[in-house]
Amino acid sequence: NRISVRATNYSGAVKVKDVKFNVDTQKPNIKKIEPAKNSFITGDEFLIRYTEENLKSITLFYGSDKITKTNKECATGKLKECVFNVNLSKYNGQKIEYWFKFEDFVNTETSQKQTVSVDTVNPVLNIYSPVNTEYNKGMVRFNISVSENVTLEYERVDDRNPEWQKLCDNCKDYGYYKKKQKYFSDGKNDLLIRAVDLAGNSETKSISFTVKK
Repeated sequence: NRISVRATNYSGAVKVKDVKFNVDTQKPNIKKIEPAKNSFITGDEFLIRYTEENLKSITLFYGSDKITKTNKECATGKLKECVFNVNLSKYNGQKIEYWFKFEDFVNTETSQKQTVSVDTVNPVLNIYSPVNTEYNKGMVRFNISVSENVTLEYERVDDRNPEWQKLCDNCKDYGYYKKKQKYFSDGKNDLLIRAVDLAGNSETKSISFTVKK
């Protein structure tokens, strides 16, 4: 909006001043925030989705810290997203609360607080079997342990369309306490073995062995 204000004194002198201003009757509309409640996170997943034509700033509060982005870093408009990547290493192994404060040039809106678990450390994968050697039978024992609960998978690298094959979910070992075996065909077998924790941290190791029956 633009208006002109005119003042006239008793002697007839006139002074005119032009004024520009914006009217914003719409509060910031927060559509979605991530990560979800009770998620396991590393610090790369903070996201807010919103609709706002007059964005001023967005502040992420997490644990005892905060970070602010202005309209130069977060877009204005309909169904926009702004992502915050933060270093959560000092909160590793802890549960923290996070929330967003969203400001336009008139209004302020605050999201709900969410509690999440922080995990910034990769799992430690120990492979005792299979090893880089030659086996004289197709049934090869797996003996694996991990430093935390993970999803354990393996992939045959030389397959035409390699796919991850699940060994176990939410486990700290496979075949360490109870014997586990997988069948492999004759010849050289190149495997990748991967451990992925709930936050998405992972460690992958490669194993090559030969089967000769």
